[in-house]
Amino acid sequence: EDFDVEEEVDLAFTSPPYFNTEWYSNERTQSHVRFPTVEAWRNGFLQPMLAKMVTALRPGGHLVLSVTTRRAHRRSGLDLEGDVHQIVEELGLVQEPTLTMLKTGTDNGRKGRPIFVWKKA
Repeated sequence: EDFDVEEEVDLAFTSPPYFNTEWYSNERTQSHVRFPTVEAWRNGFLQPMLAKMVTALRPGGHLVLSVTTRRAHRRSGLDLEGDVHQIVEELGLVQEPTLTMLKTGTDNGRKGRPIFVWKKA
C-alpha cells in the first residue's frame, strides 16, 4: 500500500500478505501491525493496495492475484477471496477465466490454488 504509481504497466501480479496467517515480522511496516483488525486491514491495506495496482494498469492491462480463503481467515471474519472480488469489481475491472497454480510437492493431487485474473477496460 506504500508505493507511488510512477508509470503504467501491462501486468500487475501479487500474492498479498494474508491478514492473520503470513506474519513476516512485528515491525511497524507490516500490514497486520499497522491494521490489527480485519476491518482495519481490509480498508487500510487491502483496498488501497488493490486501488494502486489498478491505477498503475494501462487500459487492456491485467491484474493477476493469488489469494485463497483459509479456515483461519474465516474464523477471524475475513473472506479474502470475496473481499478481493468485491473491491476489484468496484474498481471497474472485468474478471477473466481463473487459472490454477499447482505447487510442486504441496498440492498432492488436490485441485491447486486459484489465480484470479481481471482486465482493465
